[in-house]
Amino acid sequence: MRCRDDLRCARTAARHRVSKELLRHGRVYREGSSPWTKMHRAWVARQQLDDALAHQALSEMLTHLDGLERQLDQLDRQLEEVARTPR
Repeated sequence: MRCRDDLRCARTAARHRVSKELLRHGRVYREGSSPWTKMHRAWVARQQLDDALAHQALSEMLTHLDGLERQLDQLDRQLEEVARTPR
């Protein structure tokens, strides 16, 4: 559970970095009510920053975020299996 909490905190920090990078370039999500839904994530993926280096940095941040989300999903599946087994 500690590992899961660490991953969750890392995912939150990665999300904040992405949001702040977009905000620095004047990109504000106004299409929905909640951030980090499927609709919001699709909007983030569609963003093309004018500065090539900034766009590359954003791309790397999103790759890192995707990796954290995959790790968290995998850990959740493993924890579900552990929860189903007898002591």
